[in-house]
Parts: sequence; C-alpha cells; structure tokens
Amino acid sequence: MKKFRVAVIGTGYIGSVHCEQLMRLPNVVIAGIADKNARLASEAAQRFGTGKIYRDAEEVIADHTIDVIHDCTPNNLHYEINKQALEAGKQVFSEKPLALSANESSELVRLGEKHQAVTGINFCYRYYPVVQEAEVRVARGEIGTVYN
Repeated sequence: MKKFRVAVIGTGYIGSVHCEQLMRLPNVVIAGIADKNARLASEAAQRFGTGKIYRDAEEVIADHTIDVIHDCTPNNLHYEINKQALEAGKQVFSEKPLALSANESSELVRLGEKHQAVTGINFCYRYYPVVQEAEVRVARGEIGTVYN
C-alpha cells in the first residue's frame, strides 16, 4: 500500500490535532512540519516524529517528495497557500475556510480540477452535541422533514 507523504503547515492547536489524527492512519507518514516560528516547528516535529522541518509554506510546496499538505494556518493565509499547493500538483486538505471569498474558493476548485488534485476542507459538525440532539429529534419525528 502506498504511503502518502504529508506535510502540515502551521503548528498551532489545530495543526497538532491534524498531526495526532494523521499518526493514526496506516497509509500516511508525516513527512514534515512547517511554521515560520522555528521553535514551534521544532517542538512539533519532535513531538510527532517527523523528519523534516520547513521554514515556511513555500519550502513545503517546492518539495517534490510531499504528496499532500494540510493547511492549518490562519484563515487569511489559506487562499495563497492552497493556490500555490494546487498549482504545484499537491493534494490539499485545508482548515476552514478554503479561502476568504466565494470567487477565491471557486478558483481553487478550478485549479484542483486542472491539476487533478483533491481539495478537502475540514469542518465537521457531526459530533457536536447540538447536531447529535437534532439527529435524535428528527429520528423521533419531532422536527419534521429535513431537506438537504
């Protein structure tokens, strides 16, 4: 089975969550960590056993050995990082939002199609208590018909 070489960009709270989850996947190796803060990048690399520390997103994107990037940077950086990664043929899994506008998001979708790259956005409500309660109420018929 092919192992996907993943680099996580951004070592804040959510970047650590991504790394913890990636470590549980048998077909994934965390091949690198990137952050402009060298100390945080070094600490994350040591914690998650990654071999490579990158100075910034551009360095990750230029690395031809990386298959997938996880963009865990601040929201205002998502568009540019995701765009550069898609143009480089990387698969992209981005924290929400993919970009800051519908036009930017549409452009990223087009780039993904053009470069045959997958783009995913991480934001799942499924396990939020309020969503689970709504699911129970729908199942009991208390809410009515839900249209998707």
